[in-house]
Amino acid sequence: MQFENLHIKDVTNVVSFTPNSKQWVAKDRETHFIGISLKGKVIHTFENQEFTLSENCVYFFNKKDNYMTFVLEQSEAFSVHFTTYENISTDSFYIQINNNATIVSLLEKALHLYNKNDHLALHSVVYALCSEISNLKYRHYFPKDKRMAKAKEYIDLNFCNADCIDEVIKESSLTQRRFGELFRKAYNITPHRYIIKLKIEKAKTLLSSGKYSISSIAAICNFSDAYYFSKVFKKETGVAPSKWKN
Repeated sequence: MQFENLHIKDVTNVVSFTPNSKQWVAKDRETHFIGISLKGKVIHTFENQEFTLSENCVYFFNKKDNYMTFVLEQSEAFSVHFTTYENISTDSFYIQINNNATIVSLLEKALHLYNKNDHLALHSVVYALCSEISNLKYRHYFPKDKRMAKAKEYIDLNFCNADCIDEVIKESSLTQRRFGELFRKAYNITPHRYIIKLKIEKAKTLLSSGKYSISSIAAICNFSDAYYFSKVFKKETGVAPSKWKN
């Protein structure tokens, strides 16, 4: 089921909050989040994308998507947590908007109704909120640049090749800078970061198999050497490859 066609089962929380921690990991969550960042700057690092949420960023976090959070500036967010009858296949996303009046108004209504335990009216308002963000998402992402969709497909299949980026840029007939701008606009992550994420996920799979040495995995994933691979792996996951393997 796509985000645009979700069927709400229960609204579990409506909250305006300021985080107390500077960083944390969110995984195996039971609810989806939808809301807006009101101030501050927070990075959310997912498996294949990275969000930098600042003032007036609306967002949807799918419960299937685990992420790490890093608070760069004191932040405040307003969100609804909810469950659905069917899993949502749409990946987490965020959109920078200019005017937050409609979104904030709907969230304030939702908070009022949540505190009153008026579940029927609450669901109606949350549907309206989801519809508003769905419309924003459509205007922001579609029609997506077909060159970027084609580029992502190529990267997904060839990210371990040394000339992957050069080939995909050549195929797009764009400059390196312009390609990077369009890719990030389409997928909220730079091509380089996207490739690193894919390599690390492949490395995790190879490490978990127990069949390959760290040097072999570095070569398979096209890192320059085992030392650089270990450095990048630890930066991305928080642990060294040897510890992950064990």
